[in-house]
Amino acid sequence: MRVRERIAAGARQRGMSLVGAIFLIVVLAALGAYLVTVTSVQHQVPALSVQGARAWFAALSGLEWAIVKEKATTACDTNGASFDVEGFTVTVRCDAMGGPFTEGGGPPYELVRLTVTATRGSAEDQVRRTVTAVVKPR
Repeated sequence: MRVRERIAAGARQRGMSLVGAIFLIVVLAALGAYLVTVTSVQHQVPALSVQGARAWFAALSGLEWAIVKEKATTACDTNGASFDVEGFTVTVRCDAMGGPFTEGGGPPYELVRLTVTATRGSAEDQVRRTVTAVVKPR
C-alpha cells in the first residue's frame, strides 16, 4: 500500500509545476507591459517639454501683440481676441483694474490686466501656457 500512496502523491505533485510556470508567465508579461509603458512615457516627456517652450513663446508673442494694441487704442479693445501662432491657439483676455489712478499729483490714468493663453493639443497631451501683464493703455 505504501507504494500506491507514493505513486498517487507523485501524480498530484506533477500539476504543481504547471501552476508555477503559469505564475512565471503572468509575472513576466506584467513586467513587460510595465516596461513598455515606462519607455513610451520617457519618449513623450521630452516632446511635451519642447511643446511647452513653444507654447510659452507663442503666449509671449500674443502678449506683445496685445500690449501694442492696447497702447494704440482705448482700454480693453483686445478682449476676446483669438488667433493662431505656429499651430497654437492664442487667446487674449483683458480686464480693467479700476481707477482712475493718480500718482504724485499727475493726471489720472487707467490700468488693464492682459492675460494671454497659448494652447495646443487634445486632453491627454495638451500643452498650455499663460502669461499676464498690467498695462497702462493710451
